[in-house]
Amino acid sequence: IIDVLPHDQLVAYYQRAKIYCQFSHIESFCLTLAESMYFNCSPVITRVGGMPEIVGTRGQIVRRNIEEITQAIKDELDTPSNPNNRQHIETHFSVQKRKLELERIIQNK
Repeated sequence: IIDVLPHDQLVAYYQRAKIYCQFSHIESFCLTLAESMYFNCSPVITRVGGMPEIVGTRGQIVRRNIEEITQAIKDELDTPSNPNNRQHIETHFSVQKRKLELERIIQNK
């Protein structure tokens, strides 16, 4: 568990980490989840907000249950990292794609 870091130091952690965990009660898009996947971390998350949409079929979606979370982390440690996580984020959640979608939403209102 890491306290708040400047972004340049955060990237170094993403590059060394294998798993990114986020067990929020309330969450919207969750940019940190997308960033971690961009650096090929395997996500272990809860089914909250936009996190399942970001993860898709990658990583693990768990309930807020310590046994389930522990098992998911163990499973991810025993599984090779998915080198396609970065491509998934670039394809589905690029800055350009999000910008175009926001412009479309704003223009339709």
